[in-house]
Amino acid sequence: MNGRSTGMMFAVALSAGLFLAGCGQPPAAGSLGAPSGEAEVAPGGTPVNGATSAAMLEEYLRIAREFLPQGAALVAPQPLVAGKGGTTQPVLPADLDGDGNPELAIGYRLDPSTPVASLMVLRLDGDSWEQVWDKKGEGQGLERLQAVDITGDGRPELLVGWTIGASAGDDLSILTWREDTLAELTTTGYHRLEVADLATEYGRDGKAELAIWTKDTGDAFAVEVLRWDGTKLVPAANAYPAYFPQVVDYYEERVQKMPEAGAYWYYLADARLKAGDPQGALEAAEKDLALESPYPEPARILLVQGRALLTLGRYQEAVATLTGAMDGRNRGTKEDLEQNRHLPFPTRLMAEAYYYRGEAYLGLGDQVHAREDWTKARQMLPDWDQPQQALARLDLAAPAGVIATYWQGTTPETYPARLKGFSAWAAQQELPGEQKLSGHAVEAERGSPTSSDLPRVVLVDWTGEEGTGYAAHSLIWWQGDAVKSQVLYSVDASAHGLDQSRAVIQARLVQGPEGAPELGVVYDAAAGGSGSPQPVFYLWRLEGEKWRVVWRSDSGPGQWRNSHGTLVFTGPDLQEFTLQGDSWMVGDGKDEIFQEANPGPHRQFLDTWQWGEDSYRRVKAQPLPSAYNTLVELVYAMSTGNEEAARELVTDPSLIGQAKALGLVQKPLGQGWMLELDDPGVERGGPLRILDGPAAGVTVEFQEADGSYLVSGFKKDGQRLPPGATGALTRRLIF
Repeated sequence: MNGRSTGMMFAVALSAGLFLAGCGQPPAAGSLGAPSGEAEVAPGGTPVNGATSAAMLEEYLRIAREFLPQGAALVAPQPLVAGKGGTTQPVLPADLDGDGNPELAIGYRLDPSTPVASLMVLRLDGDSWEQVWDKKGEGQGLERLQAVDITGDGRPELLVGWTIGASAGDDLSILTWREDTLAELTTTGYHRLEVADLATEYGRDGKAELAIWTKDTGDAFAVEVLRWDGTKLVPAANAYPAYFPQVVDYYEERVQKMPEAGAYWYYLADARLKAGDPQGALEAAEKDLALESPYPEPARILLVQGRALLTLGRYQEAVATLTGAMDGRNRGTKEDLEQNRHLPFPTRLMAEAYYYRGEAYLGLGDQVHAREDWTKARQMLPDWDQPQQALARLDLAAPAGVIATYWQGTTPETYPARLKGFSAWAAQQELPGEQKLSGHAVEAERGSPTSSDLPRVVLVDWTGEEGTGYAAHSLIWWQGDAVKSQVLYSVDASAHGLDQSRAVIQARLVQGPEGAPELGVVYDAAAGGSGSPQPVFYLWRLEGEKWRVVWRSDSGPGQWRNSHGTLVFTGPDLQEFTLQGDSWMVGDGKDEIFQEANPGPHRQFLDTWQWGEDSYRRVKAQPLPSAYNTLVELVYAMSTGNEEAARELVTDPSLIGQAKALGLVQKPLGQGWMLELDDPGVERGGPLRILDGPAAGVTVEFQEADGSYLVSGFKKDGQRLPPGATGALTRRLIF
């Protein structure tokens, strides 16, 4: 293994010695139930409890045994918590490469007399299996095999938990498909692990979070929730409220049984803070500090206290408490401090103290000291994103205020002119550093149902930097005569998804089922440059004085086909919409049979989405007929051995033999053959000429029938093959 490079920069951190102390067991099964409303299927993966039929499982096991080295035996994972660690079978089927067929992850032991585990992965190549990845002798067993989407690309990663030992914990390898094999995305260690796409104030994002429990002492664990940010695992702070209530329950039970155990009070304070109970966190931290032997050292407890005071808006107290956390006189155990021995404060915790004190200074309106503290935190830990993000938000605070002020005093009579003149006004504003403000504003149209209580809403995408997309996205709305503003900064896109490339296309405002205003917003995810619209959809709901995301299309990336797309509401409300898009980068395994680029060729789709109980669901997925779509499906069907499907795509069954003889079979799939597309119209109706690969020089002709396009014949280098020619005759005629 490459060690346990966790990427979790700011868990509740203790020294390595403290983490490995004690011999307690992870929480019992069932003590950490899944968050309310959690799906049974992890994003992009396979059902948690397994949905493979008994017959199919037996077939997979048979295939697995054929690939075992001589003398080896299959080994099944042993999840720490039943039902929460993926499969309990030696074989996990999961479509890791996105081609529509499952790969097989197989656990085995080279020597059945020892517990050392190995893992191989098989891939289906046409009608035969091949080994594409193998790792031997990695751990003392397997804790898990689980397929979930960690990166949010619509394809699952493979999570492999290698058993190491009760004290050391387990090692997690996260493997992703890359260049026809698996590559290690990252690794981390854990004593307990739960995986789910957690709901946040910005909805679910389609990426599974990792809740990692790391042993401290006895059965006290540091708990962190991590999310992939594109390059590494980072704390998913906005997912804390969805997960940490169960951690609170765990520690409240333990402090009742052992009220003198400081570790339990400390971790209860941390869990309450992350669950959204800062007052409860303060009380738990005070209990810890009042003990004869507080745990851990006072400086760390003060750090939790300072964060709780910050959350409560008690900024002056937070500054004082966090300053105390940095004081060397609070570093060390009670005995250390009594003997004037002061332990060094880890750099990461000192950086945390500076960061949160900067937040407290900002709450007091002291931007100078806030900037100083965030700069120190960034210098201490250059790879930690939060200080840099805070500095970026600080730089954008002034233009955000200027934009909000622009709309102050707007009346119904002056509103149209203000809306129309926003972009011109923005261009005249001077920002620090001689930058110019630029942006655009879109008014939310009123749908149905509506009421006089619905606020007027304007959405503004803006920036002060040229050529870098949009730095922020503001929601402006009127409550009575008051103008309200909510700003989402692009530097925080890992939380809400609105990065520099996204900009509003259209928005619709309705009265929601419970009377609250709801806002359906269509953003272009490619506004930054490609010129090819990629609509994404957010459903916002106004709760009090804040808009919260109820659902966003990022939560279903594998089904959201939006390249060169158009989203259309089918009625006056937000209950249903259609999304027309194409296959460019759709990742279904068929988009790489031919070389697809931004201009084409593409398969076209028309999908219908409807609102259900708590989310939108795709209720209809309709491919739009075209010659190119038929050709892709034909090559795919023949390459995967599905001749029955192939016969549905031709006017005469003999064409199947001709297609094989002409080389219209890809093994492996995804070879990216080039097509001649001099006339854009041939993509829809044909003919289509293949330029490279085994079928180079073949022209495929089509016939329209009942709105569909069927393959009606072939030419090879301009020579038409006679109707009904067999595969053998085709080879003689051509070769």
